[in-house]
Amino acid sequence: MDQGLVFCTEMGTPLDPSNVRKVFARAARSAGIDPAGDRP
Repeated sequence: MDQGLVFCTEMGTPLDPSNVRKVFARAARSAGIDPAGDRP
């Protein structure tokens, strides 16, 4: 079923926000960027 999500899991369900943050932080550190640099 299409839920109109831009980013979703392989099953088409919404991504869990905490998992997105963890993956983003890991990718940012890997790229030499402070993952907390632009948080409000």
